[in-house]
Amino acid sequence: RFLEIGISLAQNHPGSYYQIGNEPDWYPYFKPEDYAELYDIFYQRIKKYDPSAHIMVGGLLSMDPIIYTLPSYLRYDPNNHYKWIDDFRNSYKSKFGFFPTIDVWSIHPYSGFDWNQAKNMIVDFRDIYLTRIGESSKIVWITEFGIMATEGEVIGKKCTAHGCLSDADQLQEWNMIANDYMKPLINWMKSNNYVQKWFWYYAGQDNDWNP
Repeated sequence: RFLEIGISLAQNHPGSYYQIGNEPDWYPYFKPEDYAELYDIFYQRIKKYDPSAHIMVGGLLSMDPIIYTLPSYLRYDPNNHYKWIDDFRNSYKSKFGFFPTIDVWSIHPYSGFDWNQAKNMIVDFRDIYLTRIGESSKIVWITEFGIMATEGEVIGKKCTAHGCLSDADQLQEWNMIANDYMKPLINWMKSNNYVQKWFWYYAGQDNDWNP
């Protein structure tokens, strides 16, 4: 069924960008070897009907220390936090004889309130990982990024129920996120070529999760 959707999109929207899955290296987890097969199925199918299409990996979290330092993280390795990606690429090569063709590397560098944390993840991913695998010139998109904080936490008034903030407190928090996090990070990204496109992820404040 999904493959038929891919055919329709490829035929009607040539040159589109496709992200294969979302955060496959995070819960509920794709095993790298399974994702290698899935990636190839969609890559081959989409390119068959639209050779001009651009294929992206599924918004990886492997550069995020909030994630990869958890012992529960799949393929956890304290000496190589890119092990899941390595295993995916190596599995793909063992199955198909060559490394996967990735037109755009899609990443999700979620961070704390210090925007430098996100910047460091981006720099590390391109300068260390992509350089190591010989793809330092590849396009990188941030298809999600945001703050690992709950409602009210940025101003020190963490909510126990959604909507606990007054209008003034909510405005203060929004302004802090915009002025102290978003603007300096985005201005930094505009000043260099580490990332070619980015998408701020926000689905409304919540007392449990507020990206």
